Amino acid sequence: MDELNNPDLPCRKNDPEIWFPLGDSKPGREQAALAKSFCATCPAIKACLNKALELRVEFGVWGGMDEFERKVVFRSRGLRRREPMVVGVWP
Repeated sequence: MDELNNPDLPCRKNDPEIWFPLGDSKPGREQAALAKSFCATCPAIKACLNKALELRVEFGVWGGMDEFERKVVFRSRGLRRREPMVVGVWP
């Protein structure tokens, strides 16, 4: 079984909305922190982040990073946004 398809992962066992905070407002940051706390316990955190970076997922918390943090990673690697970015639900 692919480690990202494990039904026991936190993202599979909790409300999917947790991983899609509403912006950078205080409630959005609190929601992102909650998602990241679940990610911190996940055995697939590295694989999830790598997949999100590979696919350039634009929204949500993936592998313990929100979209703002992933943008910093892209810039630090000298990458530019490719079109289209993946915006669908994954995993």
